[in-house]
Amino acid sequence: MKKQGIKIFLLATFLIGSTMSCTSESVNTDCTPTSVIGDKTSKDEDNAVLTQLFKEIESLSNSKTCDNAGQWLFTPIGAKACGGPSGYIAYSSQIDVACFLKKVEHYTAQTKKYNTKHGIISDCMISPSPKNVSCENGKPVLVY
Repeated sequence: MKKQGIKIFLLATFLIGSTMSCTSESVNTDCTPTSVIGDKTSKDEDNAVLTQLFKEIESLSNSKTCDNAGQWLFTPIGAKACGGPSGYIAYSSQIDVACFLKKVEHYTAQTKKYNTKHGIISDCMISPSPKNVSCENGKPVLVY
């Protein structure tokens, strides 16, 4: 009876540990992306991955108040099906820029994979590149 209790305890510990290692965190502590669009995932699951990755990027972008436009930069983000970025996003030079850009690069790669996997088409218009970033009410605004 005691051995069976130990077996149940060990099994429960293993199951809890396995579940915890499969969380939906998109980036581990060294900023390595882990959320990816799989080969056999549904369109809804893939949308959820892209949404989660974008929210994380957007959260980092919005983590600093824009009170000095000189501390703000921008980068292309996402991918149109015909090629080129789907847009641009502003970010502060006061965040972990390398990590931020790595997340943007990963998101863009996953967007390309999504477009190919699901046969997405786009308008093929080139998104204009911003000239700079200005600050309005504490928020960064891309200036075209």
